[in-house]
Amino acid sequence: MTRLLALLCFTGLFACPVGVPEDDAGTTPPTGDGGTTSACPPLPSDGGTRHSDVLGSPDEVWTAAGNPHVITFPLRVRSGEKLTLEPCVVVRLEHDDGLEVRAGGELVAEGTAAQPIRFERQEADPWGQLYISGGATAKLAYLTLEGGAALSNSRPADVGMLRVGIDPNDD
Repeated sequence: MTRLLALLCFTGLFACPVGVPEDDAGTTPPTGDGGTTSACPPLPSDGGTRHSDVLGSPDEVWTAAGNPHVITFPLRVRSGEKLTLEPCVVVRLEHDDGLEVRAGGELVAEGTAAQPIRFERQEADPWGQLYISGGATAKLAYLTLEGGAALSNSRPADVGMLRVGIDPNDD
């Protein structure tokens, strides 16, 4: 079976419309530097919530109140499971760790212009990847990927990584 893989690297917001973003009320948030002002609360200093390997339930929701959400071992969303990241969620990944959504799994990470979702490194070393396999579902909006590594990336400190696997035999 032949697989087609698309590698996409981003340094800014993913799935954002071109132009000045508007919040959910249809107004442009105030800016100080030409960008948007985040309405997200500051990160707590308690270390956040740790996650590894598999989800704790088949329909798991990560909230901003649990920030930062630290992935300490490659995390998999398996068939029949759904992971929802609410606006303002910060996901921190340790060295080479990543999030994989397997066939039949679902990831919903829909932030807003004023309340984006962020994937970033936990330590100095870059994280692995956000991988959406063929047959998986991902709904992504206002998602920032920073500090990730790529399989052939020569500048891992400058980009995040989203890897999408497509099986041409899937309908």
